[in-house]
Amino acid sequence: MRQYPGQPGTLHGADERVSVEQMIEAITINEAYQLLCDDRLGSISVGKEADLVVLGDDITQCEPEHIADAPVLGTMIGGEWVYVR
Repeated sequence: MRQYPGQPGTLHGADERVSVEQMIEAITINEAYQLLCDDRLGSISVGKEADLVVLGDDITQCEPEHIADAPVLGTMIGGEWVYVR
């Protein structure tokens, strides 16, 4: 967002903002690629380590300042559910 939530007057570097989809890619598949482990991390596919979080809201459809409000419905680490709501 490059601004404090709810404070548009604090916007810094508007031309450097990215979309929610771009940010998700940056912290998943792109990060795994940079760490040379995209063969086992960064996306959901057969044979990869299943570390993921299931959210109760579509964070690509809500206002960015409300992403943190999305409820966590489940967390999986290494293919095992460690939290299920």
